[in-house]
Amino acid sequence: MLPPLQFLIDALFPPQCIPCGKKLASSHINSHTGTFLSVCEACFDAIPIRTGFVCSRCGARQPTLVNGCHKGTPIIVAATEYSNHETQALIHALKYEHVRIASLPLAALIAHHIATHEEIVERGPFILIPIPLHTKKEAARGYNQSELLARELTKLFPQTFSLCSDSLIRIKNIPSQTTRKTHSERASNVHGSFFVAKPETLVGKIVFIIDDVSTSGATIREAARVLKHAGARNVLGLVVAKA
Repeated sequence: MLPPLQFLIDALFPPQCIPCGKKLASSHINSHTGTFLSVCEACFDAIPIRTGFVCSRCGARQPTLVNGCHKGTPIIVAATEYSNHETQALIHALKYEHVRIASLPLAALIAHHIATHEEIVERGPFILIPIPLHTKKEAARGYNQSELLARELTKLFPQTFSLCSDSLIRIKNIPSQTTRKTHSERASNVHGSFFVAKPETLVGKIVFIIDDVSTSGATIREAARVLKHAGARNVLGLVVAKA
């Protein structure tokens, strides 16, 4: 039975499934994770989990995390496809509607993908670095959505990921990558955007860069470039969705 105050809050502002708007009780527990995720069972089940990994340069499927089709190019672990309606709704809510709680189901999707690939856990532990926003953009939004995802993921895999949110700094306030249509335009737009503030924490380490969506892979490749230059042994990408 809900406490009286929670019952009143639910009556006035009933929690809803983010993708479909279905009303949810505060006591609603998602059967996949055992936690409240602000998404109904039907919507969560409608999100397909990918198999394998992705080359960040050409988008080709990669069967393992090593020996990708483009030498020196980071491989991306992508949980699902951005073309999925429910995935788009959750990511849009997190990035543009200030619905921070959307980070929970999105992190759960990544967790489901990781759980189906023992190779990821076996190769750990990893340093987990969220793609940073420029300070002006983060101030306007109030948070960095990639860091929220990273924090949730470290709770789910505390032995596998160690969060390091202050090593990679965005030094250029560039136009959104969504305004650049071609791969070359996106690569040019993001070039020189990042700086490594604490290289000593990365020397010899395997790093996962986490972001919400990867389209051309340009942002992850540019971040990987500066992280490797700072001494990281290997850099991989980790995203909710591949567009």
